[in-house]
Amino acid sequence: MLIFIAFLVVLLLIDFGVIKSVKKIFIKKKPIVIEGQCYSFMNTVLYQINSEDDCHKECSDRCWVQKEEYKSSKFIYTPGACNLCDCYCS
Repeated sequence: MLIFIAFLVVLLLIDFGVIKSVKKIFIKKKPIVIEGQCYSFMNTVLYQINSEDDCHKECSDRCWVQKEEYKSSKFIYTPGACNLCDCYCS
């Protein structure tokens, strides 16, 4: 009877996703790097990602596509190249 109860508890933990939640705590995820697009228009360079707000939008969209929750983002200005975003989802 004790083995049956232990087996039932393990199945319930798996069903409610408790094991995945505990696993996420101990595994540090690497950031998702999004490289923005650059366009040249009339001797001016236009950037797709210009600020932290643009970075936040791109990252939250990427997390949504991956069916994860947006955690944070970091805008990275790169002179002479297209700007970058580091995205963190959970």
